[in-house]
Amino acid sequence: MKKFLPFLVVFFVFVNSSLLFAQNPPKAKVMIVNMADSSATHVYGDRFNAKIQEVNVFDYGKYSVDEISRVLRKSGCDVIALEAPIYYRSADLQNFIGQPSKIARMWLADIQSKYDADFLIVIKHKFIPDENLSDRFLEKQQYGLATYLYAPDVLSVFSFVGYYIFSLKDQKNVKINPNHDRHVILDIPLESPMTGLELKVVPQEYQDMAGEQLRYIADTRNAEIERVILETISKLK
Repeated sequence: MKKFLPFLVVFFVFVNSSLLFAQNPPKAKVMIVNMADSSATHVYGDRFNAKIQEVNVFDYGKYSVDEISRVLRKSGCDVIALEAPIYYRSADLQNFIGQPSKIARMWLADIQSKYDADFLIVIKHKFIPDENLSDRFLEKQQYGLATYLYAPDVLSVFSFVGYYIFSLKDQKNVKINPNHDRHVILDIPLESPMTGLELKVVPQEYQDMAGEQLRYIADTRNAEIERVILETISKLK
């Protein structure tokens, strides 16, 4: 009899867990896809040219997937991270009226049929810089820090990463607060100007500062995504 006791304990735990899951199913199934670069970039610019290099200060996409998943799971959602097929990474996911594009609808239908999910969150390069003198150097960049020869006492931190939220059941775009659905450029004044070498190879102190600011930007945006998802779920009940 003693040999069967461990088996009986495991069996009853399994049955109880199954019953609890049946009584308290997930609020929603949320798929999340990260298309953002894994490394930030440092942009160094003078009046006419820019030099681009990777800096290991923050992984925007991985951090956001982890944080959003943690919060939504804590709220009772089932969250699954997906890899995006290569041909969707450069595709326009939204048309000119703010709804999923034709190619996006194909992707949403495929995800829905495979996972029977409720929502898809996509994190990717979404915005383009303004046509200001300094901002033009940031074109095609996703997030990171910038230093300029003509402004040695300023550290610029930028993010052109954005989010899409799609309702998979009806293939519609879920709106995000416009204040959180735009690019961010922060110019941080420094106590003393950087030298010419420091502008090209940013000191660790300033890299850490940029990483903290990027994390703050991501936290602010992620909180909005979490709010929108949970608010939308509550309206469905």
